[in-house]
Amino acid sequence: MLLIVPHVGNWEVCARWLTQNLTSVNAVVRKQKEPWMV
Repeated sequence: MLLIVPHVGNWEVCARWLTQNLTSVNAVVRKQKEPWMV
């Protein structure tokens, strides 16, 4: 996983990036743990 160090004032982009990545990771983990759940 690549970690991007944001510049000061770029936290909104960083937060959006983290949110998207966490959502993707959670979706993958959820599918692995509960394959019957879509």
